[in-house]
Amino acid sequence: MEKVEKIVSNVVFFLLCMLAVLLLFEQYVQIPIWLQPIGRMHPLVLHFPIGFVVLLVFVNIFRKQLDEVSYQKVNKFLLLLTALTTTLAALMGFFLSREDGYTSDLMSLHKWLGAAVGYIMYALILTYDNKKVYQILLYTGFVSIVLAGHFGAGLTHGTDFLTEPITKTQNTEYD
Repeated sequence: MEKVEKIVSNVVFFLLCMLAVLLLFEQYVQIPIWLQPIGRMHPLVLHFPIGFVVLLVFVNIFRKQLDEVSYQKVNKFLLLLTALTTTLAALMGFFLSREDGYTSDLMSLHKWLGAAVGYIMYALILTYDNKKVYQILLYTGFVSIVLAGHFGAGLTHGTDFLTEPITKTQNTEYD
């Protein structure tokens, strides 16, 4: 398992370095046509890290229900999977954002929060043995992924998607 940990950790580090370079030089980046389908897989892949972050939180909340060895194995495996899928989703999202039509402030918030989640998940790997820092980063990552998801949903469904049925009902009652 240590070998797999090192490989996944190094792959995530490499992808995050690539993401940092792409974000820094964003205005100069043009995604080649053969890479665009990878960017368009962003909506498919992004659901994995969301679920994995929630699972990580639950595993940590119910840590006392598991024996220590089981907890360590499950938590470490989930953490590596979360860091990898989060980073892949952020990279794919960046590719997608370079296509026409993605220039709003909401897009910018979603992009930067999504990238931040990738870095937070990698920081969790680095701080795994420091329980306090790990907990702070885990819950910061959870809040960040919820916000990034909210802004992403606003991009695809509109900013009033969740409240539309309520506001529509209230408006018709007063007409």
